[in-house]
Amino acid sequence: MSQLQFKAGRLFRDGSTNWVRPDLRSGTCFLKSIGSGAVRLRWVADSAGEGDESNEFVFFAGDASASRVSQSPRHHVIVIKSKSTSTRLFFWPQEPLERIEDLINRQLEGAADYDDDEVYQQGLALGDVLSAENVAAVLLDADVRRGLGETLPKEIPSESPRDLDRVVRSPQFRQALAALSLALDEGQLAGVVAQLGLEPRAGSSVAAFLEAVAEQMEMEMEE
Repeated sequence: MSQLQFKAGRLFRDGSTNWVRPDLRSGTCFLKSIGSGAVRLRWVADSAGEGDESNEFVFFAGDASASRVSQSPRHHVIVIKSKSTSTRLFFWPQEPLERIEDLINRQLEGAADYDDDEVYQQGLALGDVLSAENVAAVLLDADVRRGLGETLPKEIPSESPRDLDRVVRSPQFRQALAALSLALDEGQLAGVVAQLGLEPRAGSSVAAFLEAVAEQMEMEMEE
């Protein structure tokens, strides 16, 4: 039985509005034909050992389809809609969506025929790089803590590594990273990129932004 696997974040409708908000976690989406014309879709958070039932859905071939959300800049959000129910599942792959959209629809229509499991990997998200584990070592530097503390609200303790560790592990911080990643991949931060002195291409994706920051740091070190 064929299976499609791709890295993607998840988004959820914000109450009864037409807005969607990103899940704080990155994850992987699996679509697998399970027989009798059915396809199982499962999204598993990278931080979870097992997916929960709320992230698992079953569609019958031809009952669902995937399309890019036109209201999203660059159409960078994809929605899977059921034709027989009100189910709407929003995902955020970080690579160009044309191929993903086609592969998902082939799987949902029962037309997928792969020799091996087909895997489509997304690019970087800020949360992948700025994980609590990666940041922990940096926070041991007093100068770094001092600089970060100057940018935080005064009511947030920031004098010790433990203080800042709580900040980077907080839901608010993870939410902010997810929102910034999405904004970068949709090209919404051109003004911020310019203020940082980076080339315009740095605002085209998370990967481009991180590459431009690394290049800028190398240049500063050489001066």
